[in-house]
Amino acid sequence: MKVKIIGGLLLFMLLSSSYSQNIKLPVTNYTNKEYGRGYQELNLSIILDDRDVVFAGNANGILEYDGVSWRFIPVRRGAYVTSLAKDQNGTIYVGSQNDFGYLAPDNTGNLNYISLSQSLPEDDQFFTTIWKTWAGNGKVYFQAYECIYILEDDSIQAIWPDYSFHTSFLVNDHFFVRQRQVGLMQWDNGEFAEIPGGEMFANLGIFAMLPVQTSGKIFIATMEKGFFIYDPDLSSGSIIPIHTQNDAFLTGAGLFGGIALDDGNLAFNSLNEGIIITDTNGKILNIINQNTGLRVNDVKQIYQDRSKKIWSAMNNGIARIDYASPLSYYQEESGLSGNINAVIRHNGLICVGTTNGLFIQKDNKQLTRSIEFEPLPHFAHQVWDLVETGRDLIIATNAGLFQLQGSGITRISDMDAFTLLYLPEKQLLFVGGNQGLTAFQKKLNWRQVKVFEDTRAEIKEICENKSTLYDGTELWLGTSFQGAIKVVVKDDLSHETTWYSGEFDGLNEDWVLPFPFRDSVLFGSRTGIFGFNDEEAIRMNLPDSLKDDPDFTRGFFEGKNIYDHAITVPVYLITEDKKRTWINFDNNLGYIPNDMTDTILSRRFSGIDMGKINCIYPDGESLCWIGAADGLIRFQLDYNKDFSQDFNTLIREVTARTDSLIFNGAFMADDGTGEKSIISLKQPEGFLPVLSYGWNDIRFQFASPFYDDESKTTYSYFLEGYDESFSPWSVQSFVNYTNLHAGDYTFRIKSRNIYGVESDTATFTFSIAPPWYQTIWAFAGYFVLLVLIIYIAIQIALIRLKRKNERLEQIVRERTAEIREKNVILEEQKKEITDSIHYAQRIQTAVMPKIETIRKRVPEYFILFKPRDIVSGDFYWLADKGNKIIIVAADCTGHGVPGAFMSMLGVSFLNKIVNEKNIYSAGMILDQLRDNVISALSQTGAYGEQKDGMDMGLCVIDFEKKNMEFAGAHNSLYMIRDDELSETKADRMPVGHYEKLDDFTCNTIDLKPGDCFYMFSDGYADQFGGPNGKKFMYKTLKNLLLSIREKPMSEQKGILDKNIEDWKAVPDPDGKPHEQVDDILVIGVHIEE
Repeated sequence: MKVKIIGGLLLFMLLSSSYSQNIKLPVTNYTNKEYGRGYQELNLSIILDDRDVVFAGNANGILEYDGVSWRFIPVRRGAYVTSLAKDQNGTIYVGSQNDFGYLAPDNTGNLNYISLSQSLPEDDQFFTTIWKTWAGNGKVYFQAYECIYILEDDSIQAIWPDYSFHTSFLVNDHFFVRQRQVGLMQWDNGEFAEIPGGEMFANLGIFAMLPVQTSGKIFIATMEKGFFIYDPDLSSGSIIPIHTQNDAFLTGAGLFGGIALDDGNLAFNSLNEGIIITDTNGKILNIINQNTGLRVNDVKQIYQDRSKKIWSAMNNGIARIDYASPLSYYQEESGLSGNINAVIRHNGLICVGTTNGLFIQKDNKQLTRSIEFEPLPHFAHQVWDLVETGRDLIIATNAGLFQLQGSGITRISDMDAFTLLYLPEKQLLFVGGNQGLTAFQKKLNWRQVKVFEDTRAEIKEICENKSTLYDGTELWLGTSFQGAIKVVVKDDLSHETTWYSGEFDGLNEDWVLPFPFRDSVLFGSRTGIFGFNDEEAIRMNLPDSLKDDPDFTRGFFEGKNIYDHAITVPVYLITEDKKRTWINFDNNLGYIPNDMTDTILSRRFSGIDMGKINCIYPDGESLCWIGAADGLIRFQLDYNKDFSQDFNTLIREVTARTDSLIFNGAFMADDGTGEKSIISLKQPEGFLPVLSYGWNDIRFQFASPFYDDESKTTYSYFLEGYDESFSPWSVQSFVNYTNLHAGDYTFRIKSRNIYGVESDTATFTFSIAPPWYQTIWAFAGYFVLLVLIIYIAIQIALIRLKRKNERLEQIVRERTAEIREKNVILEEQKKEITDSIHYAQRIQTAVMPKIETIRKRVPEYFILFKPRDIVSGDFYWLADKGNKIIIVAADCTGHGVPGAFMSMLGVSFLNKIVNEKNIYSAGMILDQLRDNVISALSQTGAYGEQKDGMDMGLCVIDFEKKNMEFAGAHNSLYMIRDDELSETKADRMPVGHYEKLDDFTCNTIDLKPGDCFYMFSDGYADQFGGPNGKKFMYKTLKNLLLSIREKPMSEQKGILDKNIEDWKAVPDPDGKPHEQVDDILVIGVHIEE
């Protein structure tokens, strides 16, 4: 098969022997073909600044790389830059031949070299080369053989040796130096002191001193005698040699330096063997050299950046090693050739089938070599699939079916074989090719036992459905253009075949590939994933009369999600291992973890660019092999690379008129002392260029120092003041703007890496001055001329206006007299209307029952009644009927005078229904009231008729039965009991004509002492106000009632009144209090013992 899970002891033994097969990390080399043929191949030092820009020490200066382009910063002529260091402010310090100094930006963004050594007294300037530069603990150390210079607080102290300083190191902010003929010394309290046991290095060179994480110990590397451990906490005997099985290799490697890696391991650069990775016990974990991607083995210095990449300055160029990458690539340099079609681990070695043959991993034990492959001799056939059958490897090729036993290979069949499926429990091998399906079985040798003549098609994949409903083995065959084929094979190899293709079966006339998934089968196609609805399952769900009807029982395909993921692009591969499901969708690779099925993890594969992916081979739980058109990929799942790491976008150059430099890439900031400028990511407030109008053609160049496949980083920009939005994403790293108008502009640029992560936005603000005819002096002249014109026009107009005003004054006097007379009449009419409304208020108040009507029965209650106008469309009604009291809170159509008429009509009808007809059922009262309203208003429900009526809540409290009936028309009832509020819903119809005239629901509620219930109109909840000018809302009313539930009813009334007044009092956008929008009525009742 193309996809197979292998685990067990053999894999564990192979992976545990880390020295025998190094992981081949991705390596990118840069030579003077990239950074400039005018510069030397040799680089002696390397570092990254806080922006992640790369600096490498070269001849006569420093190479600078930002992910897009290279620059060169010159130092003293003829000097090689031998060492680089970075302090806490991000300043890069430089050591070179006969000079040392630092890099600092100027006010236009040029990054310049500033010499420090030239300011030394003449007696202190005697040195040849600064071999090491270190920055830490507020100091910078420049070490030459002849002297060490210590920079602190802008002063430089020169320390001279008794003999000669060889190497120096800064470890955990402690400065060490090896002095020839003396040994290892430490800078302490202003002088060098020998450390206990340090004399052993009097004639033994030290080339690395590295901190051991968590232990406080220091790892020492020498060129001649390997490794030592130094424990600063021990007063004597503190330096102990470390012996490993690779001591001979290490002494021959020419160790030349080293760094402590973020993961706790150590990396050593060497003169002969590239970069050697060890643990803190000296065990070699990996070797990165010419065999694994470096151009040369002579590595002068290494540096690890914050994304865990290792940068190396080498004898021939610069290299970047993606140390944290889970990906390793194997192509022609590893011995492979052709498109990779199949991968499998056989007898502990990886076997790779390609279009050029079968390649088998070399079983070598060489320390300095990565995994390599060699072709199976005399076997140049196109290999399409591989499968293990016990100890044998079966190979499907265009020239036949082959069996590999040990190192011998035999032909089983001449058939053109493309895909394999082995069923070990039945010792059956199914082979698919361009002539359909064939079965083979092994007794002593493999022999053909069945040709399935009715499957003649180009078979691309074979899959077993382990959840079959049939008596036999259910196989699915995927074809190139003829859909899918189901073959059910019985134990005696008799079979039944069914073909499915076309729209009738739910498929396109195209390729279909079956894959096992959770003991079932999923189908990949050009339009996504499909599942199959089986005939047997369909038949079981049909009535007996239809079970034999083929029109109803034929199976069919339909679109299928994998977990919750709907995939509608081409799906070429699906496979599972113990922890995840792998998918190749539209040639994008991803997997779904079993414990996180809502996520497809595909970002980590975004950097793969190896052509069409042909196969996926999970190799245990943490390793996977990916076969592609351009090579083999090894993916280590337990590598913890941060694919969402933040990164920067840098504006690297701004020019006007194509050649006038405005900004050169490094913003300047003060270091806090005022003595030195440092690099900043943000444009300083003092640097806001103002360009003359003739410089209005601007070019911006930008870069992103993110180094995973940096050529595919895309950019999006936006010129504020000119563009309307950010541009589409593009790999282009520059943009030109022409003929910009005068004004203020801010250029914004962001980048997106290959994993889809966006950077923060970088900005550059500038202004373009207006042309002379738009200057302030020009506008002043325009203004004077305009004033003269206006003055003359005004004088002419004044003469005309004076004459017109005289005529108008007479007309105004006549009109004013008329208006005064009309105002008097309107005032009299207003007074009459107001008096009438006040009289109507007295009538309305008179007809409504007295509030004290039910005081005897329920002493604890309140009625908050606030008409919007003088008279109200809301009303309350009370009645005491022996052991029962009736309470009504009603809201009539309209407010003011029209509402008042309706309210008096409602009061009259309630008096009649309750007091005369003696109807005490809540629902029946509303039914009767509705009939009376409809009759009184002559409502017929005709289209366009006025929808007058009432919304109300009505309750009947029965003190004998200790319960309450409630019926409501739109207005509900709130009940608070035991600190919880419940709502009894009203019917969604008014007291008036409606589409449906159903009886009102009569809700019966048992009462308990301490219960509080509330009825109300919609005026309180619909009142606008508050800080946002919104409605008060029923939810807020509920919370308010709950918060005051324990207070006396009279006090609750006061709180409700004050709360709504405060709500209205909050000013609206015009600064005025909100007006009351409707009548307000709230009735609250507390049930006592």
